[in-house]
Amino acid sequence: MKKILSISVFLAFLHTSACFADSARDEYDNFVTRYSEYSAATKECADSIGEKDTGKIVTSEILFSNPNATNKFSLLANPNKLSGSQKEALKEYLTDLQMCRNKTAEMIARLPAITANIIISYRNDSDIVYIQLLTDKITIGEANIKKSDLFTKFSSDLARANNDYIRALNDRNNADADRRQRAAAILVPYLQNNKPYQVPMPQVQQPIIRPSINTNCTTYGNQINCTSQ
Repeated sequence: MKKILSISVFLAFLHTSACFADSARDEYDNFVTRYSEYSAATKECADSIGEKDTGKIVTSEILFSNPNATNKFSLLANPNKLSGSQKEALKEYLTDLQMCRNKTAEMIARLPAITANIIISYRNDSDIVYIQLLTDKITIGEANIKKSDLFTKFSSDLARANNDYIRALNDRNNADADRRQRAAAILVPYLQNNKPYQVPMPQVQQPIIRPSINTNCTTYGNQINCTSQ
């Protein structure tokens, strides 16, 4: 259940740590939206199983729910291994927890691979602690110490992954900008030196206008004489 707190911390980190080119903003905002959806779904499911009797047994007697829990230090110092009833409660709790995980599997798949892998690794490492508890390999106190260490590493890994993701977005954006600039540098001179031929407009032949001619004719016997001016 410590993961729920880490998710809310990470979301706050997301909104305050991003600094990158504006062209990458939309993609990063989509990432924050997807992570927020995953966070909300995870918290809702975890809260529901935490309200069950078995969930209350787990958080009060076996694993503290968050770093501010009032029973944190008593559980960290608990030298006992699980009793039979505590094992049954933890088993039922873990069954419910796995159902919550299954519900968010598709949401995790939509996250960047680096973030998804950190979540999956945290789950797997936590499962090892649960198995060690159930098989009497470790005490309740040792389990809480291990879980606390996993939580710290999980939060640190998420913060580092976020920074890596931002750098990757910036690097890709800068590479795209460089490619566009190089393409423009090649294309512009080509266009300047290879302008389309200008087809001349056809010249219209103007008609030749001749001056008007006046013709006078006179008749003399059988002859007609004409003169033009």
